[in-house]
Amino acid sequence: MKESKSLILISSWLAMLSASALPSIVWYTFLQNEGALFWVPLVQVIGFAISFALTFISPSIRQVRGFIWALLAFAVGDWIVYGIQATGAWLAWAQTAPRVDRFLVNAFLSLIPCLLMVLTLMGSGIGRRDLFLAKGDLGAPSTMPFGLRPIRWTILGPVLIILFAFPLMLQLILTVRPDFAMAGKAIAALPFILVFAALNAASEEFRFRSVLIARIQALLGPNHALLLTSALFGLGHWFGHPSGPSGVLMSGLAGWFWGKSMIETRGFLWAWVIHAIQDVVIVAFVVMASG
Repeated sequence: MKESKSLILISSWLAMLSASALPSIVWYTFLQNEGALFWVPLVQVIGFAISFALTFISPSIRQVRGFIWALLAFAVGDWIVYGIQATGAWLAWAQTAPRVDRFLVNAFLSLIPCLLMVLTLMGSGIGRRDLFLAKGDLGAPSTMPFGLRPIRWTILGPVLIILFAFPLMLQLILTVRPDFAMAGKAIAALPFILVFAALNAASEEFRFRSVLIARIQALLGPNHALLLTSALFGLGHWFGHPSGPSGVLMSGLAGWFWGKSMIETRGFLWAWVIHAIQDVVIVAFVVMASG
């Protein structure tokens, strides 16, 4: 039993790291820029192949294959998106398109991995409730560390919105360098920003947390499910907003709380709302930096 648990841990972590931005981070940061569209997917395929191979060692760990399939769909969806963004037509459009338009189109492209992950759920027995696709109990208690008393999400949710906002804005000021004299431009783009934030938050919560937590929670428990999905989400922000090592840490921590809200409330709403508010801040700051 202990050996099976170890194999599940190894295969699930290997699959998560293979699906994550880690191969791209290593390639672009420490190696070179050329050939990434070939070498990065090759490394990912090798990682997935090893993680699948491990599930054949013992029948007791075959259940982890659903998690690996979901991550493979996640990665294939990203490959398709990157392929689209590497085309001449896309590059020509992106050179002249306003940033808010690029954000919005990218949010629609992110539905590709979501749809592929939905396909992996066919015949799995995993339903809407298992995926946390419900409002949930918004006032459910949240467990606290160090023996502290639980806090209801009706209190914790608004507190997190505020606590996340300040370090996020500071990080964006240091990296994006918004010109606050351009605030009128962000206000004018607000309808598009709100559409992007709502769509992007929903798609990211679905593909980074809903499907993956539903797949792995029963095998490794909620804490490890949160650790895996938060690491995946954090690594995905190395090249995003917030970016770099600090962006990875901030996004990973935020992802941990959003996943925690899903598990504890048995719903999607708190994660989606908090995430969407952060996205509004991010895009507004980027628009103000675009000149």
